[in-house]
Amino acid sequence: MRAKIIRYINLLSIFYLGLLSRHVAYAQTAAPGVAPVKVYNPIEAESVPQLVNSIVKQILGIVGALALFMFVYGGVLWMTSGGNSSRLEKGRETLIWATIGLVIIFSSYAILNFIFASLTGPS
Repeated sequence: MRAKIIRYINLLSIFYLGLLSRHVAYAQTAAPGVAPVKVYNPIEAESVPQLVNSIVKQILGIVGALALFMFVYGGVLWMTSGGNSSRLEKGRETLIWATIGLVIIFSSYAILNFIFASLTGPS
């Protein structure tokens, strides 16, 4: 038991020595005599609001595709109801809720586009 405690204390001391020792890191500038490395930025956003704007637009695009899928699903239910009133009603309800969802998607896109345009300025 005592050996485990000593081993544990030794490991902690090695860990803390590693944290407390100072190392030179050239994070903002290149080391003396070394040319800086150019890194390609795949994200076209140059600020946080622009990044959030692009993420929100991607999410709204995915949700719009899901709304299109729900339109197709509701239409298929309606067309294949074969006189079954419960399937006809389910297809009708699916189309109504998909339309409401699409209205919400478009209005949220307009609201968010206005908010991000006012935050980032005209582009």
